[in-house]
Amino acid sequence: MKRNYTFGLVLPQGWRYLDDNGHTASQQYQFSKNIAQIAERIGYNAIYTYDHLTGGAYFKQNITKNFFECFALLSAIAANTKKIKIGQSMVCNSYRNPSLLAKMVSTIDVISNGRVELGMGAGWTKDEYIAYGYEYPSAVDRIRQLDESLNIIRKMWTEKKSTFIGNYYSIKDAICNPKPIQKPYPTIMIGGTGEKYLLKVVAKHANRYNHPFSSPEDIKGKLLF
Repeated sequence: MKRNYTFGLVLPQGWRYLDDNGHTASQQYQFSKNIAQIAERIGYNAIYTYDHLTGGAYFKQNITKNFFECFALLSAIAANTKKIKIGQSMVCNSYRNPSLLAKMVSTIDVISNGRVELGMGAGWTKDEYIAYGYEYPSAVDRIRQLDESLNIIRKMWTEKKSTFIGNYYSIKDAICNPKPIQKPYPTIMIGGTGEKYLLKVVAKHANRYNHPFSSPEDIKGKLLF
């Protein structure tokens, strides 16, 4: 049986290359842009950026290195490519209000002419939360927040005016214009490792599941859970 495979890569965001060779932050951005354009030219299907603020666990010994913000970089990449899908691995739900995030992703979908994906997780990098002044709730609360956020985001992408009253987030007659070009809305990918709570959110909202740092056997077990 013939199989159709797709391939993506995660863009360097400053810290993976050039930092130790005297290059400026602007040169690092040009490097990231060049990688995106080369990936598109040779046939990659998608490119992604990490949604970390300081690099997360990768940066514990490298606190002076640069790390570009996920959506600012993606917006620039969207304007400098033509057909490759663009997304995040993964958006930390806690860092942005869900109604604002819906607006941001919708705008990038327009900039990219319908190429954006939304990859989301409940968040896990406690050091970043504390450093940037975010509260760090329990894992269960973070997953429940993710569920409410995705309810809001999907409503704002598809409804003229959206209202949602939750335990963590609420909106009233919120308008998201422009709407995404992709219908009914961009692909949603949810990432994480929890089974008891997270997989229920995956089943409810996601088109794709991302289980990081896992073997094929682990992923198969999760999908059958």
